[in-house]
Amino acid sequence: MGFGQMLVGAESRFFAEGERDVCILPKALADILGIGAQDVGRVEVWIMGQAYRVIGLIDGERVDR
Repeated sequence: MGFGQMLVGAESRFFAEGERDVCILPKALADILGIGAQDVGRVEVWIMGQAYRVIGLIDGERVDR
């Protein structure tokens, strides 16, 4: 299984070269935060006082396999 198959939702993607202030969240954490696949690319999370735009969700259970 490739990493691309671990992404959740049609809008999820990996980092682009030179991209900054973006993040990919594990789906379990996104669920806790109330972020769904439909929010990818439009929502930000704050980490240590810095805003990061969520560009993807990843299935943590598939990563653990």
